[in-house]
Amino acid sequence: MLYTQIGAWLFGAFLVAYFLMFDTATFDKTALLQLFHTILVTPWPLWLILILSGFGTYVNILFDDDVFDVAKAKNKKTLFDTNREQLYTTIVIFTATFMLYVLLLHATHTHIKLL
Repeated sequence: MLYTQIGAWLFGAFLVAYFLMFDTATFDKTALLQLFHTILVTPWPLWLILILSGFGTYVNILFDDDVFDVAKAKNKKTLFDTNREQLYTTIVIFTATFMLYVLLLHATHTHIKLL
């Protein structure tokens, strides 16, 4: 799990660096890519989104991806009972992160065009 996450982040960083240096027109193809380009080229405060994403990956690794543990567990009810506090913590962190994303987008006047 750890090596997969590190590999995914490195591969993503390589692709982004390549397209930022050699083919920036790629970011103009969709609204989502335009938003991502805005996040990449605006250090403050939009890089906080990237830091939050990194923190989310760290928390995912820290909690050891319980989804796979539940699938392997013989007694799933016992596993859920013992990890209830961890589940609530994960829900709170996810909700707080989502709210912070929304606040950052609102504070920076970045609007996502869905259609």
